[in-house]
Amino acid sequence: RIVTFKFPSENGAGRSCLFSVLARFEYFQKALENWQEGASAEVVVTDATTETFDLLLRYFHNGTLDSTLSLENLVGLLELGNKYLLPHLMALCMSKILRQLGERGIIRDQNPTLMADLLIVAGEASAGGSFKVKIMDTIASSRPDLTHDASFLSRVSARSVDLLAQLLSSLRSDLSCESVPKRRKIQCARQKTLWSNPKVLAGPAWSGA
Repeated sequence: RIVTFKFPSENGAGRSCLFSVLARFEYFQKALENWQEGASAEVVVTDATTETFDLLLRYFHNGTLDSTLSLENLVGLLELGNKYLLPHLMALCMSKILRQLGERGIIRDQNPTLMADLLIVAGEASAGGSFKVKIMDTIASSRPDLTHDASFLSRVSARSVDLLAQLLSSLRSDLSCESVPKRRKIQCARQKTLWSNPKVLAGPAWSGA
């Protein structure tokens, strides 16, 4: 049995996946539990590109992510992982995102729109509290210019005024504590800490990895 995913924003482009593959995941188990043999199963996707969805389908089959994925790819996958209740995928994406942001100069090259999307998905991700803090710390220390960028501010505030307020509040806290070097050391340590726990990054049981 085949499940078809349609992308109306891309002229009706479609992707397909075996029901037996999707049935491994709770979200799709519940979404397709009443699907009858012989009936057509079609899912409309409006919040992802076919490029990102192809990466998701690849993850469904092997349980891993390519080491060469861009930050944009990872942010898109993290959003889908949160939507489809995929904690292992989310952990992989968060780890790789933090690893990339920890590389010298990487964050300075990212456009405001992508950084806004990263902050938004970090704020919305289930069980992503510490990840959100790390993203805010990174922006505060390495990209404070974003708090004066109109496109960044409008994009974040359109999704969550509270999230933007939290970011600005963290910046004010940093400024008020500039005379305390210990706080800066703690903040830098947070940014450099990567999620390298092998138990978290190990492939799921169904991947055969």
